[in-house]
Amino acid sequence: MLCRSLSRCVAVRPAAACVYRAATPENGRHPLTATSRSYAASTEPIVVRSPFPDVEVPAVPLFQYMWQNLDRYPDRVATECGLTGRRYTYAEARTAARNFAGALVGAGLGPGHVLSVFLPNCPEFPIVVLGANEAGVVVTTTNPKYTAEELSKQLRDCRPSAAVTTPALHGTVVRAFQEAGLPPPRLLVTVPAAASSTALDPGATPEGAADFQQLVQRAAPEGELPGALTSPDQVFIMPYSSGTTGLPKGVMLSNRNIVANLQQAREPAIQYSEVDSDGVCGADDAIPVVLPMFHIYGLSVVMLQKFSLGAKLVTLPKFEPQLYLDVLAKHKPQLLFLVPPMVLFLGGHPMVQRRHLESVRFVVSGAAPAGQMDIDRFLERASPATSFVQAYGLTEASPCVLNSERATKKQTTVGKPLPNTSVKVVDVETSRVLGPNQPGEIVTKGPQVMLGYYNNAKATAETLSADGWLRTGDIGYYDADCDFYIVDRIKELIKVKGFQVPPAELEEILRSHPAVEEAAVVGVPDERSGEVPRAYVVLKKKAQQVVTPQDVAKFVDAKVADYKKLAGGVHFIDAIPKNPSGKILRRVLKQQTR
Repeated sequence: MLCRSLSRCVAVRPAAACVYRAATPENGRHPLTATSRSYAASTEPIVVRSPFPDVEVPAVPLFQYMWQNLDRYPDRVATECGLTGRRYTYAEARTAARNFAGALVGAGLGPGHVLSVFLPNCPEFPIVVLGANEAGVVVTTTNPKYTAEELSKQLRDCRPSAAVTTPALHGTVVRAFQEAGLPPPRLLVTVPAAASSTALDPGATPEGAADFQQLVQRAAPEGELPGALTSPDQVFIMPYSSGTTGLPKGVMLSNRNIVANLQQAREPAIQYSEVDSDGVCGADDAIPVVLPMFHIYGLSVVMLQKFSLGAKLVTLPKFEPQLYLDVLAKHKPQLLFLVPPMVLFLGGHPMVQRRHLESVRFVVSGAAPAGQMDIDRFLERASPATSFVQAYGLTEASPCVLNSERATKKQTTVGKPLPNTSVKVVDVETSRVLGPNQPGEIVTKGPQVMLGYYNNAKATAETLSADGWLRTGDIGYYDADCDFYIVDRIKELIKVKGFQVPPAELEEILRSHPAVEEAAVVGVPDERSGEVPRAYVVLKKKAQQVVTPQDVAKFVDAKVADYKKLAGGVHFIDAIPKNPSGKILRRVLKQQTR
């Protein structure tokens, strides 16, 4: 596979697989040109192309792509709750998804409408998403840990007409619609879902809500539903991301964006599941799904990608150590999707035994870089046959941009560009395109890149160029083999266990405290979470009350989800450092944390 791919690329040195485009006054770039010069000797701008053959992207709505091989495995288990054992076969999931689509259409919903999915991981999650797609309804996902106040901000922006949640979260959804100033949802559906290993949502349907199980028993109308008639470029899903700066924005991902990324991931050199010639995995391929499905990593890379291959998804509503280990022991997965805090847990916690990992052949880590020492500790407990690889992506790219090859020996690289994908590294200050081993901002282009930010042309223009290049806000470089490495972020957002925490959101809450004049929030290193938020606060000189840092922290913590709490503490300072234009100098504050 590697030899075949190299035939399409420039051999800069043995085993290298990079291609460059040189800038010209006429069109900004030459056609692809082979060169035998070393990168060190080249001063021309370099764009790294994928070493893998381009893939054809089917021009179909997502749900059709997902069900294309259904006749191969109708009786396989598609999704199973890791807590309760509640499950759906692929045939049952297909029927339920179509019937859910019919229920949405029956409620007057279709293209132009939005469905809010406010669910923990559960067997019904992919059914809800694919059903909405078949109805032509846009899906927006939200963290089920959100308070009504946090949820209302997203609802106010995307204005959904319907929602799916659990009975326990029903009240939060109702309050959020009210706080957003929206009319009640035309259809509010509740799914009985396991809340944790010790607390189960009993599933009683609240007044005014429809029960999912009863709803999907009603047959959908005959014929094609609206989703089958929509353009592949219609928005399929709209998760919210802070992008490079600022508050969360709706990322418009089309059917084509997601289908392209799923198709790109089928390239054999970066396919971590064992599949046949039709791209179908083995009947006993089980994937523990503990990464949240509302997040693009859990949604696209895990849920959609593996569902499209016919794997069994074993859902867990959240990470609980004993429950997760029980699932590993019972289902014996060959492939794990992790984030660095989970790598630390599996490599260091005394309750983890070799038997929990003996079946694992590939581990894919994402959301943030995993260090070599942490990888080594994990591999000491894993089977000698286990390979550890990393990948890189972002919500705005559906999400995958760079994937490590199955055969790589470089465990800290995030790999090479996916098929149909180009990547360049640019100087943060000048935007000059850089060569190998020169850190700069990662910029990418491909069919998986978003349409733009919903209702936010300014943010779209700042992130996405007119010719389709996406600024990622991440600092990285590539080596002589065109393997990329992520080393830092120029983004202001903080990543707590892989979750995005925009400082601007916490700063806004801090400034609403009657004793606070100014505030700045930065991420500080944390062994368990990767990062946690820390606040620097300037108090009002004539504040009406005496407050302590603990008082301010409690004020914020009461208004946000657990992972957004100020676990890094609150520090009172005399002034917030800023540049001449008034922008907070977060790097100066971060230097104070070292």
